[in-house]
Amino acid sequence: MKPFLLLTLLFAPVPAFADTVFDRMIGTWRGSGSYSEGGPTVDLRCRITISGTSDAIDLAGRCASSLGGDDFTMGVERGPGSTARVDTGGGSRAGDSSITGLSGPLGSNGLVVKGTAGSEETTVQLLLNDDGSLVFATREVTPAKTSVSYVTLLRQ
Repeated sequence: MKPFLLLTLLFAPVPAFADTVFDRMIGTWRGSGSYSEGGPTVDLRCRITISGTSDAIDLAGRCASSLGGDDFTMGVERGPGSTARVDTGGGSRAGDSSITGLSGPLGSNGLVVKGTAGSEETTVQLLLNDDGSLVFATREVTPAKTSVSYVTLLRQ
């Protein structure tokens, strides 16, 4: 190998790897949105802390409305290919349960995962918008009710 070529290879700029969607989600977020259990929609306020790595994140948060408040946890990990897997730790209210094995596509701006536990079907969306905000949305369907929340969060 010629010395010039060797020096060129040794000192050539190395491209930096782009941050993953998980890296861009890490931080403390606060925001507001709405919540409904099939009846009137109520205002919802949330705060979420996201920690982790480019391959897995943990969410810990609290959302509150005029119907009450709920603490929750959630773990998200990168799956094979462009997929994500979510396990929820349940909430702090009586009757809240943990749900494991939600899965779905992982894109450059976030994830949409779905799963079923018994008679409950759950969908979770965690999406970064172009304006830097984060959308956290859930939909839970049981034989007794359907609950939907949609919150837009800003980094603190």
